[in-house]
Amino acid sequence: MNWVLSEIRRPLFFPCVPLTRFGREYKKQHTIHRRFDHIALSLIWGEKMKVRLENQYGSEEFSEPVCVIALPGDNRKMIPLSPFEELFLVYESSFLPQLLPGLPEKPADFGRSILAKDLPLFFQLRDSFEILSNLELTAAVVSQLDLLASALLMAAFRQPRTQISREEKLMAGFRNYIYLHYREPISWEAMAMEYGVGIQTFRKIWQKRSALPPHRLVMTLRNRDACDLLGDLSLSIQEIAGMLGYPDSCYFSRIFRKMNGISPTEYRRRNCRNG
Repeated sequence: MNWVLSEIRRPLFFPCVPLTRFGREYKKQHTIHRRFDHIALSLIWGEKMKVRLENQYGSEEFSEPVCVIALPGDNRKMIPLSPFEELFLVYESSFLPQLLPGLPEKPADFGRSILAKDLPLFFQLRDSFEILSNLELTAAVVSQLDLLASALLMAAFRQPRTQISREEKLMAGFRNYIYLHYREPISWEAMAMEYGVGIQTFRKIWQKRSALPPHRLVMTLRNRDACDLLGDLSLSIQEIAGMLGYPDSCYFSRIFRKMNGISPTEYRRRNCRNG
């Protein structure tokens, strides 16, 4: 299965690089030999999976879930030694400097794989893609796919593996968690426990690495979605409030006015006159 996303409009000033397409392979058993002219990120897993990856720089064999990436110019062969599942995400090659700044001068020096056990939220990100792929691919849904892909790429390959500290991994995990759950009530204590730290450690790391408090990040993400959803005139303010995780439309309206200077109704009137 393959979903093409390149023609779907993203919101203005959207911060993430847009995915070109993504797809899902079930019980993959056939060898793929390809020279890449794009960037391809894959999540690979399976109950008894075994796969060998070969390229011009060497080969690796995996028997446990793994995330791998192929860069433009890679000549890679993917050889299933037993069936496996794959979720693949594709970007245009022109986005390489934005997606992976500071690549080593020698392509062979860039690690192209990371095991799921070393990657925060591997399976949660996989499951989120699965859920979203079953929805209508509206601009709002595709924006969430872009965010998930960006979070995955950042956690897995944005920095050389040898330079990632435990604190950086934790911070990436915290951000990933928020991007996945920002429409839900978030317990910061429960989130910290999921990553094996206490609430004070979480607060210390977050304050050190982000000028934006975590609750403000949640509000910013919800506000972005609110502006998109208000463009759908079939949705009431109450329905939008519920979709974003607010207890009622009055509370939602207060927060929206605080973030934007106008009410949701006024925002809709000004921006959706021809909707």
